[in-house]
Amino acid sequence: MPVPETVKELNIAVTNPSEEHTQLWVNSETFEGSSAKINASTNMTEMIVKLAKGSANQQEYKFTIDWKKTAAVTFNTNPKEARVSVYKADNSLVFPDENGAYILLVNDTYTYTVTMNGYIGKSGTLTPTEAQTVEVQLDKAPEGSYKDLEADYPGFRLGSDNLSVTDVKTPILKDSLEVKWEHQTGDYVKPTAGCTPIIVDGMTYVSSGNKIYAYSAETGELVKSGDLAGATGFNLVPPTYADGLLFMTISIDRQNAIQCLNAETLESLWVYVDSSGNLAHNSPIRYEDGYIYVGFYSSTGARFVCLSTADEDPSSPDERKIPTWANAELGAFKWNGAWSNENYVFVSSFGGNFYCLDKHTGAVVQKVPGIGQSNSDVVYYNNRLYFTAGGRLYSYNLTEDGKLDLENAIEPFQIGANCSSTPAIYNNRFYVGSNAGQLFGVEGNAILVGNIDPETGAMSLAYAVPVSGYCQTSGLISTGYEKETGYVYVYFAENSPQGNIIMIKDKAGLTAAEPESGLFYTPAHPQYCLASVVCDSNGNLYFKNDSAWQWCITFADVYVESVEATGGNAMVDGGSFAAGESHVITVDPGTESIDFRINGSEGCEVLIDGISGNQKTVRIVNGAAEFEVRLQKGESVKNYYFQVTESPVLKELRVADSDNKNIAGNLAMSPAFNPAVTEYTVGCSESAARAYLPAPVAMNSSDIVTVTAVSGVKDVEDGGVLTSSAHWSGWNVYTVPFAEGANIAKININVTTADGTASKDYRVVLYKGDSLPIITTDEGVISDRTDDSANLNLSVNKDGTLYYVIQSSEEAAPSEEAILASELKAEVKAGAVNTIPLTGLKKGAQTVYMVLKELMARLHWCGRQQSKQLYCRAI
Repeated sequence: MPVPETVKELNIAVTNPSEEHTQLWVNSETFEGSSAKINASTNMTEMIVKLAKGSANQQEYKFTIDWKKTAAVTFNTNPKEARVSVYKADNSLVFPDENGAYILLVNDTYTYTVTMNGYIGKSGTLTPTEAQTVEVQLDKAPEGSYKDLEADYPGFRLGSDNLSVTDVKTPILKDSLEVKWEHQTGDYVKPTAGCTPIIVDGMTYVSSGNKIYAYSAETGELVKSGDLAGATGFNLVPPTYADGLLFMTISIDRQNAIQCLNAETLESLWVYVDSSGNLAHNSPIRYEDGYIYVGFYSSTGARFVCLSTADEDPSSPDERKIPTWANAELGAFKWNGAWSNENYVFVSSFGGNFYCLDKHTGAVVQKVPGIGQSNSDVVYYNNRLYFTAGGRLYSYNLTEDGKLDLENAIEPFQIGANCSSTPAIYNNRFYVGSNAGQLFGVEGNAILVGNIDPETGAMSLAYAVPVSGYCQTSGLISTGYEKETGYVYVYFAENSPQGNIIMIKDKAGLTAAEPESGLFYTPAHPQYCLASVVCDSNGNLYFKNDSAWQWCITFADVYVESVEATGGNAMVDGGSFAAGESHVITVDPGTESIDFRINGSEGCEVLIDGISGNQKTVRIVNGAAEFEVRLQKGESVKNYYFQVTESPVLKELRVADSDNKNIAGNLAMSPAFNPAVTEYTVGCSESAARAYLPAPVAMNSSDIVTVTAVSGVKDVEDGGVLTSSAHWSGWNVYTVPFAEGANIAKININVTTADGTASKDYRVVLYKGDSLPIITTDEGVISDRTDDSANLNLSVNKDGTLYYVIQSSEEAAPSEEAILASELKAEVKAGAVNTIPLTGLKKGAQTVYMVLKELMARLHWCGRQQSKQLYCRAI
């Protein structure tokens, strides 16, 4: 065992001793427990260590001590302020003594680096034989000219305190939301699905694969892109912007790396490749005064590093950066971002330790072990540091010299079984996502709102807001309305299949959630979400999810303030006006009309079916009606489409490709689900053996839903009832297997009122590959319209015969059999637009019902389409 001759004391510790080993002997001296501290001198040549319970069954270990000669090595650097790091052969740091000398073993080889921001770093090796001074002259790096860009949201967290508090007004009313733009960057649920955006110079910066993209924050259009030296992987952490530079976390040849780019041009300036590990990392980069600090993730040998940001060789865009220091003895880092003050860097580790590091050398100044797994940034608030670890929120006071106050401990606050949120804190209130143990289920997930005693730091729960998925993201706090209303608004993204955005309306003193707190927005492309919500200086919100889609949502100039429908127990969207353009009003069977009233936002004009006014008596024919509402104010226009249908109806209907809610994707449904539409087709892959129907949801929770097989369902007779099963991932699902040799399966979903007086059937046709004949129309479905004739234009995917019937829209829809018996028919061809002349038309609304019969006698039906006064419906 090699020991430097300067060592005066040896620490002996037994790792994970068995329960019976309660005593330790070192050279005949007894110590209670499993550790000991003994004096050492060069006269000691061996050490005998024994572990035992009492005097029997002793286990003896013998160590031969090889005293090594040492040499004191000092560094004389120019400039004097340059930072020196010395490494052993195993890449561990050697730290200087109180006199600034490095005590090194004679004849052992060491590496060293000398760096300073603004200078060209140098590195070298030395093998000391005696005391020596190493002279190092650093040359000034060429002056970099990087435009300092305005940054609304420059990194993972907003502000040097990592609290993400903004004073701009953000959208707070569900009805006033609109999607400003959306686009897809990368691939659906793939490592290239893109990262959380940052907002710099009026653009959103997003990485995907080996590229960095900058999109206009105003339009969402691509402005520029740049190449990266490696892949970003499934990167959830965004770039960090500072002083005209972008810092990216990437992986090069399966090694952790950092790339620095000119933020204005997206040209590479330098690359740092770390020697630790082979796994892409996901920890935020901390920037301060020309240096960055970041930890890497690896199964073995991860490091936490400090890098100067200067471009030391402008002629080389991929120059390899020398670290200012790199500490390989801290464990791994995953989603662990640092905070720093004048002399220290603070960071929690994935392995469950909290560190205070010397900012200039990387030496461990303080270590708090046993905090539990941490995936949190460290934040600064009111002279205290906060982070989450092991399902708890930790807080530490800082001493006057900027270190951790370990003597006046603050009791950690128990959040739940899991928490990866970086705490958002404002006005002595904290906001974190909580999980009770089931990572992807509904039960036990919440956003916790808590109190902080400003004097003692004691933390307590104010209330919890239940959510439908584990919020692993971190909160964005808007104080823009506080002076007017006293409230702040906090935004989280939910790691649920929908990827919902949650909003918390809060102020000091509240002990229960306000009614507005909870679900705020559901994206049009649902997927799990681990990326936090960010904002710009105008209050627009930006986010992404695993679908690779990126969104900007903003304030609408015109929006609906209230909707009222009376008569026939009319109910709009199941009782709560939903976001979006399309809406459904349900009425009792036999209702002939309803009175409809809608109020728009201040200053906007309301038109119903093109007529100015905010109310209308809507006539219901054959249990259905449709009308359009337009809100307009200057150039701002918003359209809403209302369908009236007799209850009962379904509220939710979809078909998935898996029974596991965590990984299930929605199969394409045609048309898109609408409660008023009762006929759908769903395409499955050619090799699919089955499809999955998540339990359909009725608009009225008291209504009864029954699923039956119509045809082509394996092991179920036609008309037989299907039963759902509860899957461990948190939902009930019906399995619909295709019958042997069948490419088409048909099911029926019946929804019946609780009293049994009314019911409605929804028909779903599942098909493999291209096995189903499909009729396709577009905006030009009806052309050359005269008083008594028109042309019907459509496309089909298979050659066949199109049977059709024309009748008044007020008449009940004909059956499939009645259409096939019609004398009206035409041969249609795949791959071309087929024009069918319609004659004998009458004034008023008429509907065309169609059936396409393929040469192999398979049938297809789909939803109704409208064009002026003529409707087309394929059955």
